[in-house]
Amino acid sequence: MRKKNIEKQIAKIADYFKNKLLAGDFEYISQDDWSVKLRIDNFFEVQVWTSNGIHYFGLYDIVIRNGDKFKFKLMLENGPYSQFKTEKQRLQAWSNIEPFINK
Repeated sequence: MRKKNIEKQIAKIADYFKNKLLAGDFEYISQDDWSVKLRIDNFFEVQVWTSNGIHYFGLYDIVIRNGDKFKFKLMLENGPYSQFKTEKQRLQAWSNIEPFINK
């Protein structure tokens, strides 16, 4: 029962950040060869996987920091919570982030 409740909460958290990506409600921080790092709500760092193009695009991790100090990291990688529910959602979020890829 606890595992199911935790999984439900993780899904809610992931959906919150996916909705922010869909709305374009984020700030660009940086990128590397595999991903783009974004700031959401002036507090959270979200890393999205961009290396293999749109077909593998999704949330990679969510980081909570207090200034420069690391507080919490939720790794989603390529699991069920990282992916958008529909291809239309993936295309919308990708179009919001694409201007920052290879910036």
